[in-house]
Amino acid sequence: MDTNVSLFDMQPTSIPVGVLRSQYTATLSVFTTILALQPPPTAPSMRSLVTCIEYLLIAQDAAAWTDSATLKALQTLLILSLDSRPKPRKRAQEAVRNIVTRPPLMMVVHPGMKVVVKTTLQILKESGSGVVSAAGSKDKDQATQMILHTLQLVRMVGKAWPVEVELALFFRWIS
Repeated sequence: MDTNVSLFDMQPTSIPVGVLRSQYTATLSVFTTILALQPPPTAPSMRSLVTCIEYLLIAQDAAAWTDSATLKALQTLLILSLDSRPKPRKRAQEAVRNIVTRPPLMMVVHPGMKVVVKTTLQILKESGSGVVSAAGSKDKDQATQMILHTLQLVRMVGKAWPVEVELALFFRWIS
């Protein structure tokens, strides 16, 4: 499987956008099926899959972003951006950044940014509660790592972060 995914990873930029759009549903279902395998894919395969999903999502127009499968794929990348393995985590964070900083034509803010904001704030809230309520140092360390990985993701997508969310967070923080 590693070889097959790596081979596809070498060519995503050469695939025409029209093909990526027309074969979107079938291709995305193959990639999500591979991600759901147990045991999970190896780190190199995971990075290749993330790259494939990244190019597939970047190619989609605004209409595709109303589909729940598209938002779920982005949410999957968000979850992978918190992976304990550093290289797959960084690649997933880069993919999320690349996706949300390239909104579909005629859009200022990427439609997936709402999912990014909601998911990261939820993770920060849950991880913060985990740090406060953790009895053992291992639980506390895991929650702290999750917060750090999430903040790293927020830093990477900061250029695309909507201003109204920044203001709301700022006013919540100072009050």
